[in-house]
Amino acid sequence: MSPDTPADLSLESISQKVKEHLDAVSAQMNAVIVSADPSGLSVAEKKLYDDHFNTGDYPEANVDLYQMLQDKPLEVFTIENQSKEISYFDTLVFAVYWNNLKTVSSKYKFVFENYLSNQFEGNDYNFHLPKSKKSYEVAYLGAP
Repeated sequence: MSPDTPADLSLESISQKVKEHLDAVSAQMNAVIVSADPSGLSVAEKKLYDDHFNTGDYPEANVDLYQMLQDKPLEVFTIENQSKEISYFDTLVFAVYWNNLKTVSSKYKFVFENYLSNQFEGNDYNFHLPKSKKSYEVAYLGAP
């Protein structure tokens, strides 16, 4: 493993860390919702709230950002007769992973070893990179 890709820099570990972070932020949001609940206001404060700030029902403290991303339907993109289903959560995980690859060579290494090979077929991740091994091989053979 190269110096700029630590042992814990894998899609699986980043997926777990992103989930943990989303769960922590969800818990913080739920805590704010509970602490700012207008039901605990005095009569005068409640009237002021109802007259000037109330725009609808007060939200429940059931925010789950991870589940919201998981529940979003997959987007399907077709490029050059290849369709790819894209998951919002997997795209977020891949963006964090890609951003943590520090050098261009480590990014090329990921693309060449993992994405231009057939070993990712049937993987659990749905992010933007299309399987284009055939296009790459044709371009390589046609290069001067």
